[in-house]
Amino acid sequence: MSVSVGIVAYKSADNLGARLREIQGSDVQPDEVVVIVNPGPDEAENEEIKQRVQVSPVVTRYSINSQNIGVATAFNLAIFTSTTDYVIMLNDDCSIGRTAIGDIVDGFNSDSVGIVGVIAGGPGPYGVKGLTYAQGFLIAFRRKMVKKIGGYSELASPLACETELTCRASYHGWSTVIKPTVWSHVHDISNHPSDTINYLGKDVRPVDFQPKTQEALQEEIINLWSTF
Repeated sequence: MSVSVGIVAYKSADNLGARLREIQGSDVQPDEVVVIVNPGPDEAENEEIKQRVQVSPVVTRYSINSQNIGVATAFNLAIFTSTTDYVIMLNDDCSIGRTAIGDIVDGFNSDSVGIVGVIAGGPGPYGVKGLTYAQGFLIAFRRKMVKKIGGYSELASPLACETELTCRASYHGWSTVIKPTVWSHVHDISNHPSDTINYLGKDVRPVDFQPKTQEALQEEIINLWSTF
């Protein structure tokens, strides 16, 4: 059984450095650590992030993008460049405890489990009712599943990537398990509604974006899910 940790770094060099130290101090050491750098608006911060990635003894491989390639593309790049059985995707603003990696891997206790999360999320306005959803700031995937059904949809909004993938996984017979562990948020974009995110190649702010698109997202997810 092998495990990778994938991190998409785009905001804070300090956050990234803290996550790498936490991984290094974990009870279970990952076989790979893959970092995808999506540059933000602060050039000095971008350079600091690049330097930390390049010199870190923890990082197995990395990709430094010349522009922000968006949430789905960056996560997929981390997942598909990994070579392990399981891939844990960790936001750089989510702190993890020493047992977190082992706890999450333990969640794959059945061949039918394709997704393991640490806290449940509801379908919200995006998903199909009756399924178990995991929030995406700390989430793990069975790489075999992702190779079969595909990763994050480029068509789903960054606010609904995990929801869409969960629906698709369920349709193909994979289940989602919630495995609690030690974690905490150090920065959450939902608490910073003026931060810019990339959606289908366009820079948007959640404060302008989310209220206008919930009904469209619901239709989007159902339409995507029904095509599989």
